[in-house]
Amino acid sequence: MVTLDRIKPMAEIPGVSFIKSEKGKSVIVTGNLKTGSIMDDLEWAELSSMA
Repeated sequence: MVTLDRIKPMAEIPGVSFIKSEKGKSVIVTGNLKTGSIMDDLEWAELSSMA
């Protein structure tokens, strides 16, 4: 479980967006990775169990 104190710092990273999900439900995300941008700093991910 990700607590709010960990979400707030990640929310300040340019290019990072969050998708609301609910326990026990599926989430489908569509898009094209080619239109994204390269994230130079992945330091935020080292503490994430989802990364």
